[in-house]
Amino acid sequence: MASGAPLLKWEAMLAAQGTHLDQYHDKLDQNGTAPVTLEVTAPTAGFIQSCDARLIGEIIRELGGGRITKDSVIDYDVGVDSLAKPGEQVKSGGLLARIHGHSLKEVQMAANTLQNAFRIGPEKAMVPGRIAEVIDG
Repeated sequence: MASGAPLLKWEAMLAAQGTHLDQYHDKLDQNGTAPVTLEVTAPTAGFIQSCDARLIGEIIRELGGGRITKDSVIDYDVGVDSLAKPGEQVKSGGLLARIHGHSLKEVQMAANTLQNAFRIGPEKAMVPGRIAEVIDG
C-alpha cells in the first residue's frame, strides 16, 4: 500500500473502463456527498442473516445513483454506505447502513425500504466463503 502501486492499478482499471481520471480526482478532492444523511438502525438485536443487494441497488437507483435508462444522469453524491454484513452481530439500534440523499423525504422513504433489505436472526448465519472455486489453467 505504501508504495502506491495499488492506487496506480486502480486508476489503470478505471481508465480502461472509460473514466476520466482528472474528473475522478476532482470528485475525490470535493469529497462530496448529498446534503442529507440518515442512519438506518437495527430494529432488534441479533445477527445479520442476509442482505438483499438487489433491493439496495434499487434504492440507490431511486435516489439517483444509478441509471433507469441509458440516458439517465447519475448523481454521484447519493448512495448507501456502512452496510452491515451477513454474519455480523448487531445491537438493537445498531447501524445497518447510512443513506445519502438530497431531501429528508427521499432519504426517509429509502430508509423504510432499506429496513426490509436486512434479515436479522438470533443465531449467527453461515456465511459462504468469498471464493467459490479456484480454476487453474
